[in-house]
Amino acid sequence: MNLLPSRPLRLDIKSFKKDQRKSWRLCILTFIMACGVLAFAAALGKDLFEERDLWARGVAGKVTHISGEETATGTSFLWDHAYNLNVNYLDATGKHYSGKVKFNYMVSKLNENSPVELRYDPKSPNLFVLSWQARGGWPRWGMFTIVCAVGLALFSSIPLTRRKSRKLNALLEEVAQDGEELWVEVVNLGYVYGVPYLTYMIPDAGNKGKARKKQKLSASPLIVHRDGKDFAIALSSPQEPKNLYFIHDDLGPFTFTAEEKRRIAQTLASYRAN
Repeated sequence: MNLLPSRPLRLDIKSFKKDQRKSWRLCILTFIMACGVLAFAAALGKDLFEERDLWARGVAGKVTHISGEETATGTSFLWDHAYNLNVNYLDATGKHYSGKVKFNYMVSKLNENSPVELRYDPKSPNLFVLSWQARGGWPRWGMFTIVCAVGLALFSSIPLTRRKSRKLNALLEEVAQDGEELWVEVVNLGYVYGVPYLTYMIPDAGNKGKARKKQKLSASPLIVHRDGKDFAIALSSPQEPKNLYFIHDDLGPFTFTAEEKRRIAQTLASYRAN
């Protein structure tokens, strides 16, 4: 017995627009997050490139004393080592200077026994950089690289989200016209930050058995208990038979007449009674 009336089904414009707004809100939120992440990357990169520039044009000085502290934070997979150092040094004329530097190493810590060099700005000798900073390699540049990658990944996800939304809308219009009703056996229905993920079994003609698939949904699916199992109600269009559109638990994104709703409710009640 089919739960839904014959095709074509009428789309609920309010529900359809609500899903569209949700997609746009996600894109806007992702854009804001990406801008924030890349702004943080720019701040990190500014210090790194200034260190490299000063090292390239600076004049060698002689380090006379270094003291300070290291603070390690993070997890077993990503340690951040922050250094706050006091440096005393001599310029090329033997004049004494002192100053402070702060920098970070990612994962591996600084080898404090390694030789350290210093170069200072010939126009402003109080500005200096250590080789531990300018030539720190991956530990020094790692955080900047990872933050940049995260920001770019967020930006690249925006067109992918919009493309996925357009494909979903096209599938919705197709199944509304000619979609075949399918009762799909549910393996698991879980939620991650309020987003439903449905794992279900689908017939696999090639293996004469069943294949398991997990799918992210835009809304909670309509679940019907029958013959001791849970089933999700889906529509499959002959144009895209491998792509299923799951009916929402409030029967969205379709709209039905009062009589159609009464028949659907009766059918659901008959299954729940069994």
